[in-house]
Amino acid sequence: MTELFFYGILYSFILTFLLLVLLLSKSAFSRLLSPRGQYRLWLVLPAAAAAPFLPSDLSGLFFLREETVPAAGSELSAASMQQPSGMETIRDLAVSADRGIPQIAICAILVLWAAGLLFMLARLFYQLWKSRMLFCSAAPVTSVPDTEVFYQCREKIRLKRRVFFGSSPLCKTPSALGILRPAVLLPQGFHGRDLKYVLLHELAHHRYLDPFTNLLLAVFRAVFWFNPVVHLTVKQIALDRELACDDLVLELLDEKEAPLYGQAILNSMSAIRPAAALGFAAGRKGIHKRILQIAKHRSETAAAKRLCTALMVFFLCLTVLCVPSASALTQTSYEQNQDLNILHEDLSPYFDNLNGSFVLYDQARDRYTVYDEEAARTRVSPDSTYKIYSGLLALESGSITRDNSALKWDGTGYPFAEWNRDQTLDTAMGNSVNWYFQALDKKAGKEKLQTFFDKLQYGNRDLSSGIENSWLEASLKISPLEQVLLLRDLSENRWNLDPHNIAAIQRALHISPGLYGKTGTGNLDGHSVNGWFVGWLETGSNTYFFAVNVRGKDGASGSSAREIAETILMEKGLLKKEHI
Repeated sequence: MTELFFYGILYSFILTFLLLVLLLSKSAFSRLLSPRGQYRLWLVLPAAAAAPFLPSDLSGLFFLREETVPAAGSELSAASMQQPSGMETIRDLAVSADRGIPQIAICAILVLWAAGLLFMLARLFYQLWKSRMLFCSAAPVTSVPDTEVFYQCREKIRLKRRVFFGSSPLCKTPSALGILRPAVLLPQGFHGRDLKYVLLHELAHHRYLDPFTNLLLAVFRAVFWFNPVVHLTVKQIALDRELACDDLVLELLDEKEAPLYGQAILNSMSAIRPAAALGFAAGRKGIHKRILQIAKHRSETAAAKRLCTALMVFFLCLTVLCVPSASALTQTSYEQNQDLNILHEDLSPYFDNLNGSFVLYDQARDRYTVYDEEAARTRVSPDSTYKIYSGLLALESGSITRDNSALKWDGTGYPFAEWNRDQTLDTAMGNSVNWYFQALDKKAGKEKLQTFFDKLQYGNRDLSSGIENSWLEASLKISPLEQVLLLRDLSENRWNLDPHNIAAIQRALHISPGLYGKTGTGNLDGHSVNGWFVGWLETGSNTYFFAVNVRGKDGASGSSAREIAETILMEKGLLKKEHI
């Protein structure tokens, strides 16, 4: 929910930017574009609505998503965790990450937004109900002269759909309505020489499918009811829609009929109530603008069409590039790109009240034993298990060496005594010292980190919340299944790295004879919400790679994940009690 909340904020800001750029561009090119061309530019809206669902490699290229997920804060708090026996060589130490906005505040904001959405949707349904009542009250127009004019207008406007032509005592202004059953309704007694021009205008609305686009705009405004730029945009689209229909009608009429068409518009306005007129013509300013356009109407030139096409392509590309893919931001699930031999096993009794998953890879049989495959494919923060690959990159890049991996403590006080001293790769890995690996990442730099994690295909590879904090309950995420695949690739050196560096990492992860592993704990506001234990077990004739992840509101720590993993491995006869 948190990721989607921040994605919604980001999307709203980007949408506002796009709409403002479009409004300014329309104003700048208003004299060069025809009214129909200006109306076509609003195709950016359906593109903006579709962009979040595009594949992640097509969006998110224009903006570097630096703040899409709040970075972990600097506030530290010790987590008192029970540790099972044998924890002397690997410590499960974690500091608290601050998400920036408390969950209760996020929930309150979402409730407020939902209340506004429901109110706007209720208004929409009321308007739809009124339109339904208006349609039900209408009777077909039977006057032969009027129906002949209607069919002539429909042919002139080149509208092939069947349209109901009726009149209603409830109808105060000529109206085009209906999506599945399009209709043109007139007030009772509306006829005369204005009929032709009014019908052409209303049929033009159906040619442009305006009843359908009106519905989409109403939903769009309901979703973004809090955004004043959206309300301004919807109002402008309403005016552009009327101007575009006027432009189409004038294109089909003789030049000498333009004044008659304008007079018909004014006559329609004077015959109805002011409130209805505002809705019909986008306000008095809208009526004035429509009359001016009718008076100075000119046919759309080839140059204007080319300019419109160029602007449409520009805005559509800008939309796709600006709006990041929702799937790219959250990357919630891992889908394998290879066939995996998976055996499902119910291990729920081992997890007590925690949600979680277990993955075990049998290297000799090339088989995966998985508990809760959906959870095993769900990407979550790696927390301190990330340090395996941070240390590996430091060795590969030369920031540290196998013989000299020491870094001096800068004197900053941390809540764990083990952290307040100089560290080597072995001691930092064993005591899960955050500052040591953050210093290594700073030396490497973001570009080198990104290249390395792209090469490893490490989870969603998203370092956007900062190289120091992305792995601490922030943007970087990985699934338990991916953890096991990475450990398998590390053991088999599928990345063609220096074997001596891999051996150094393996030594730092050594727990007991044959057992290697790393815990990780995600601590938010003093609560352990995400626990990891990943590693492998060498039995002499075979190697087993495993990953346990547990999640909950509290108590989901690396210690609990390790205890679950060791219990399961002992029950399977793979791990002996004296080795832990």
